[in-house]
Amino acid sequence: MEGNKLKKDISKRVTGILYIDGNRAFYFEQSMSSPVALDITSDIVSNLEAIDKKKLDLLIHTFIKNYKLQPTNIAIMLSTRMTFDKDFPHGSIEIDKNIEEFLELVPFEEILSKKIPFSGKTKVVAANREFCDALKSSFVNSGFIVSGIYPLSLCLGAIPELQSNMDLNLIVNKLPVIKEFNLQPVAESFAKVPEKEKPNKTRLMMLAGVFGFLILVLVFVLYKNIIAPSPQASNVLPTPMITPIPNIPGPVVDEVTPEVSSEAAENVPTEFPAAISDIAQ
Repeated sequence: MEGNKLKKDISKRVTGILYIDGNRAFYFEQSMSSPVALDITSDIVSNLEAIDKKKLDLLIHTFIKNYKLQPTNIAIMLSTRMTFDKDFPHGSIEIDKNIEEFLELVPFEEILSKKIPFSGKTKVVAANREFCDALKSSFVNSGFIVSGIYPLSLCLGAIPELQSNMDLNLIVNKLPVIKEFNLQPVAESFAKVPEKEKPNKTRLMMLAGVFGFLILVLVFVLYKNIIAPSPQASNVLPTPMITPIPNIPGPVVDEVTPEVSSEAAENVPTEFPAAISDIAQ
């Protein structure tokens, strides 16, 4: 909030510049008689990368406090050691493809790049975006406005005097002339809008592996719960329904006692012939 209040009182015209060359930087503001130097240790910045952003932020904050620098509108100038440059002759076959291949070889995940046509050639410059953003943020957090990031390799063509004398005051005065060399347009000075982000192959492979695993899990769940029958369901026998059998009365049978007439009874023999009785015995 305090930084935002300070920015309202800062002129839109750039009056200061930070020139960074490897592990050393020089700050100059037009109210100063000469630049002041800042040494950056290798545990903070190494191989064009911000190793420890918190330490970098603390270093810049301490530097501003020690020299009692007032927040102002500044530009950042990157030395030729801080960028990757290449010239592409005009008329070469597939120049756009060659430029794209060159940018792909720049060893950073995110880059700031600019291609500028000069006489007979196109010059392409690329820088580590993460490092530039970290450096810019450290000044913005202290109330400064960073209006642009310029590569010296492009500025040398427009300001030939810099080849023999690194005059920071001259660069500040010539900024309107070299505004097209700004790696980060003024409209993006306070917003992190990637110009180009290289795909991280390792991250893509990891995401592809996770996605493939989730697909396998989904297929397994569908097979187990929808396609394949449930083992428990196949072992459960249906409960038979018992239908009560109604009581059906049996047929009524009348007992019949045979009647023997008295005449027939009298004619029943009481003794059998001898032949028959022998057989019976």
